[in-house]
Amino acid sequence: MIFLLFLAAQASAVPAPAAAAVAEQTQFDIRCMLASQIASESSEGAEKVGLTLATMFYFGRVDAVLSGDPLAQQMEFEGKAIEGRPLGPLLQECGEFMKRRGEAMQEVGGKLDAREKARQLR
Repeated sequence: MIFLLFLAAQASAVPAPAAAAVAEQTQFDIRCMLASQIASESSEGAEKVGLTLATMFYFGRVDAVLSGDPLAQQMEFEGKAIEGRPLGPLLQECGEFMKRRGEAMQEVGGKLDAREKARQLR
């Protein structure tokens, strides 16, 4: 509840549908951060590295929206929501989201490269 009030205060100038989307995305990001961290504790080698990187990816996203007590409270809430559930399906969703974000970043990089090449041809 405190999380939603915090987001409402942060997004007071943002239309309601956009604020709801931010809250929903942040909830997903926190669950992915927690699931990746939990899974990394029982992993080794490259899998552990990948899960640790996923944890940091999602922490960066969450940290841009929440910090301090509101973050701790929301992490506790989301931790209870995923407790006892199989992590595989959630981790799959998290990985697919990361893949889409990576593809978007590559697309932006490709556009920047094309602009630079066009500028050099002038």
